[in-house]
Amino acid sequence: MIQYLGYNTFIAFVGALVFGFSSGQIGAFVYLRRASLLSDSLAHATLPGLVIAFLGSALLGFDGKNTIVLLSGATISALIGVFVIQWISSRANLGFDTAIGAVLSVFFGFGIVLLTGVQSISLGQQAGLEDYILGSASGMLFQDVVVICIVSILCSLMIFVFRRALIAFIFDPAFGELAGFPQQKVSFLLNALALVVTIIGLKIVGLILVVAMLTVPAATARLWTEGVWSMSLLSAFIGGIAAGCGILISAAFPNLPSGALIVVIMFALLAVSIILKRLKEI
Repeated sequence: MIQYLGYNTFIAFVGALVFGFSSGQIGAFVYLRRASLLSDSLAHATLPGLVIAFLGSALLGFDGKNTIVLLSGATISALIGVFVIQWISSRANLGFDTAIGAVLSVFFGFGIVLLTGVQSISLGQQAGLEDYILGSASGMLFQDVVVICIVSILCSLMIFVFRRALIAFIFDPAFGELAGFPQQKVSFLLNALALVVTIIGLKIVGLILVVAMLTVPAATARLWTEGVWSMSLLSAFIGGIAAGCGILISAAFPNLPSGALIVVIMFALLAVSIILKRLKEI
């Protein structure tokens, strides 16, 4: 298979496939919790952290585009975004949606300003930094794929281990408390998993489109099943298939962006599912 696809395409395919499976599975719970907008805000809030991590690392003489360094910066930035959202919604007497919209736009705008400034500095490592906005799976290195696969598998294992607590939290938090599942801790777990998946997906689909990986497969799966666990598995399958196919099509047509192709394929599956569902009801 490596000889047929080529080494770069193969590792990108593996990374996208595993990530698509994990993001689809976690996305089912995020979708049922109706927290998709928060995930979108987290994704946009990562850009300042990415640029600052790159700048700091490059100025200190290290590899500015080290995946772990960049994703660590993105994580810190996203966590600051969460804190600001909570602060605005609780202290400024504004709605939660308003706070999310403010953080989404301000953090992303600040990140664009920083990115533009960094591009004008002669550091010699800036090329490709903008790939985190729209994604560039074809540019992934072996170590990038290893990180993505390990983290994705761990996230899926966490979903499996705590599936009962998550289901109780989504549908009946009071019962979950009585059953020994503290609502605050379970909420933190789900938000943390959504954040982690968002961070590791930046290299594949970019911060603008990564929220689609958490919502579109779940929305498609919801059309075909009512069970939560079966929905999460079907969503995982849809996410993995769409991600893998997007990489393969992008390899065949190099001028087409892989991240955008993945999202388009997912939407096509959603559209077909809606049509088939309608025809079935006639």
